[in-house]
Amino acid sequence: MTERASKKAKGSPLQLKISLHNDEQFEGVPFDMTVFLQDEQGQMKTGFADLALAPSLVFEDNTPVPGPGALVVEGAPTSTIVNGRATLRCTVGVVSMDVGNRKMCVLLTPTPALGGDCGGVGPVRSVGLLVIRHKLELEAPPGSWDKTWYKDEGGRDKTIPLTVRLVDGSGRTVTGREVSLALFLLYEDGHKMVPKQSVLRAHESSANKIDKRTGKATLKVRIEEVSRSHQHQDFQIKIGPDVVKSPLDQDVGATFSPAVTVLSKRNAKNRGLDGVGNLGGGGSGSRGAASAGGVGGAAAAAVARSAAAASARAAAAARAG
Repeated sequence: MTERASKKAKGSPLQLKISLHNDEQFEGVPFDMTVFLQDEQGQMKTGFADLALAPSLVFEDNTPVPGPGALVVEGAPTSTIVNGRATLRCTVGVVSMDVGNRKMCVLLTPTPALGGDCGGVGPVRSVGLLVIRHKLELEAPPGSWDKTWYKDEGGRDKTIPLTVRLVDGSGRTVTGREVSLALFLLYEDGHKMVPKQSVLRAHESSANKIDKRTGKATLKVRIEEVSRSHQHQDFQIKIGPDVVKSPLDQDVGATFSPAVTVLSKRNAKNRGLDGVGNLGGGGSGSRGAASAGGVGGAAAAAVARSAAAASARAAAAARAG
């Protein structure tokens, strides 16, 4: 993810741009970001003199983040753009929760070095970083997630299982910490909340917190409306700390499920025989009418064939008579 320089120096044909893959970072864990020198068309420029950069940590309103060690950059106090680019390894030592849950930005200011100048290139600021201590992680091995979920197959106890664990910046499971959980239903882009959150329902057997003995929790949820009722949009489930119950869990990052399309049920052809040997659900035409009369699809078809045969025999007998 990227953010251009907030303002380009007047008359300067060049500007800095930062590329950063994640706007959520762990306290004390190094992360890399790349800085490019580019022209007004967004093309990277090479072949220019080296450009020294002075890094600092600021809030989104550009006020400095207090405290020694708030930002550590390898090679500081200055880093250098060489041939149009540089990769900086940064470590933030302040958790957002400890500074009013504010996001923090890495600010890079071009600095004259070795008697040179900055060539009119202005400073650049990263996107706001939410710095966390622990994070929730969904355990979903490849191939284990059903992209389509049929809410009306299997009864009201049918649920989507979600196993989450609490991890640190090294990916290790964290034990000894109990975290209350909150669930949110979003659309597939992971940003827009579904207006009616009651569409997402936790089953009575679902866990509602991370077990501090195992560092894990298994949730069981249902989505009570189909995607068609939401302009055919897929859903995502966000699992985060319940900061209303426990404000001290605001240093825990949330996790998101993969996208899921919710349908009512498969049609009879795709669903096959149900548990009692009948085709589930009514179709259309004569098969639907038979089902509506209370006879299973397979039995209805047999009745229809028998009736047709009887009619044929009766017609043949009438002609013979």
